Amino acid sequence: MDKNPTSYGKMINDQGQEIEFFEHPIFGDETEVIVACHELKLASYSTFFETDDMTAEHGEYQPSFVDGQLQIGVFIENSKIKEQEEILRLFALDQLKFGRDFDEVNNFLRLIVLDRGYSKDINVDAIRFLAKEELGLHDYQKKNN
Repeated sequence: MDKNPTSYGKMINDQGQEIEFFEHPIFGDETEVIVACHELKLASYSTFFETDDMTAEHGEYQPSFVDGQLQIGVFIENSKIKEQEEILRLFALDQLKFGRDFDEVNNFLRLIVLDRGYSKDINVDAIRFLAKEELGLHDYQKKNN
């Protein structure tokens, strides 16, 4: 910021981060808009040459910083899916430890996905499989073994 770049404006994203958009101080509008979050002391090129899509009301291309990395729109959805999958994995682990059989756990997972409006991209069978593997269980083992 020592070259005093021109600010295109600010917005607050869905994560509550104040995002400021800057023109490159040397290359101007011939390169991507720079996205900065002063609070996190992070900045990155946006891959966009204008701010319109990033600031649109629909939020499809809304920028945010996640784990120190700039993410635009659809990538935020991917992080939400990973969070949902982790919640389901922990639930499956608890249920398997409790002694529920594999099919019952699978049905619970499917109900949670529907009830909570989780992403349709979540693979419930894979989550149950990972939970089983983590516990060292296999399909041929009975629930009390």
